[in-house]
Amino acid sequence: MNTMNYPARVPHAESALLPDGFLAVYHQQKKLSYIIPPLGGVVWELCDGKRSVNQIVEEVTSLACEHGTPPPNIAEDVNNLLDQLAKDGLLNDQKK
Repeated sequence: MNTMNYPARVPHAESALLPDGFLAVYHQQKKLSYIIPPLGGVVWELCDGKRSVNQIVEEVTSLACEHGTPPPNIAEDVNNLLDQLAKDGLLNDQKK
């Protein structure tokens, strides 16, 4: 389970939207790259250090509901993605 409060993208991570809606994220220092599906890309963009994990889950759930049926485990999926991104050094926690 995610232990971060206010996740924020690290400054040395670059991202680019791909033509298919997926997001490419590159960690310059570790030379690590990710391809994140569209919903994960929304999570990435919301990681600004100003939104709590709960706020991110709420916003992603709301967007998913507006555009169809949200995945059944959306909160778990968001938390798992945040955990993985933090583990790989792409996010840090902006405690408030």
